[in-house]
Amino acid sequence: GRVRVLSPAVRDSHDLAALARIVVGRRWQTLSPDQRQRLEEVFAELSVATYAYRFNGYSGERFELVSAQRTERGDALVRTLLIEGGGGEVHLDYLLRRDDAGWRIINVIADGVSDLALKRAEYRAILRREGFEALISRLQNKIERYAAADPRETTHPDPP
Repeated sequence: GRVRVLSPAVRDSHDLAALARIVVGRRWQTLSPDQRQRLEEVFAELSVATYAYRFNGYSGERFELVSAQRTERGDALVRTLLIEGGGGEVHLDYLLRRDDAGWRIINVIADGVSDLALKRAEYRAILRREGFEALISRLQNKIERYAAADPRETTHPDPP
């Protein structure tokens, strides 16, 4: 049920089509229109599945806005703290870009680690070594592992 509930929020708040283009880089130009559409769809499904897995309940967590500023490129950088129920803190920075739909997330940086950079390195390596179908297959496998995982387990369903 989390996927159903979170899907509209994730799809509205993130520019998932732009993210899919960014993570594959120049290889985007070599993909057919059908491959581009398929990648955008699977990437969006994985993004929603990831949020559904990670946000599996509420135990007093809250967000605090630290700052918001414009970047030199005209994007917006919003710095926040996720205060965990037990008092721990996670620094979450959001890079947003304005499009026809408004300000939308194009990167999430957790404790200094860019989600976009991690995906870019992973996806480009798979495309280079194994090709498009292998990338799609791996993304679909991740979606299935997230759906089958018990989010209360301490072991991540998608080991490195």
